[in-house]
Amino acid sequence: MMHEKSLNKRTFLRVLSIFFLLIAFAGCFLLSSCSQKPTQKGEPQEEPTALPGWNVYIYMCGSNLETKQGLAGKDMDKMLSAEISENCRVMLQTGGAAKWRSHDISSTELQRYEIKGGELRLLSTLPDASMGDGATLSSFLAWCKSY
Repeated sequence: MMHEKSLNKRTFLRVLSIFFLLIAFAGCFLLSSCSQKPTQKGEPQEEPTALPGWNVYIYMCGSNLETKQGLAGKDMDKMLSAEISENCRVMLQTGGAAKWRSHDISSTELQRYEIKGGELRLLSTLPDASMGDGATLSSFLAWCKSY
């Protein structure tokens, strides 16, 4: 009974995480499909302006969900199979699992990637640190902003 409750909570959290990722990706796609409004006869047409870029930062703490079942890796597979708009940049930091089951992710250091064109591109490696520490998150966000 207790195991079922824990499993349901984990399933709910996974579905919730995927939902938020889908919303983030949908925003990228919606922006790329927007067009300018029609003008009336005689009005000069404005030149289209470049769309602002979107940044999606994923702070992926693998925890026991990755170590025991490889669930974080499966989520990464879904991200890699998604079509990501050219004006959307997806950055990912991994850490916090005793064992990573896929994508050659290290369990002894933090790794920072870009997801682009269906590929996971390693950009930076750092010494292992607690993914639950606010300073680790702040460091990741500052790096994303400056990259």
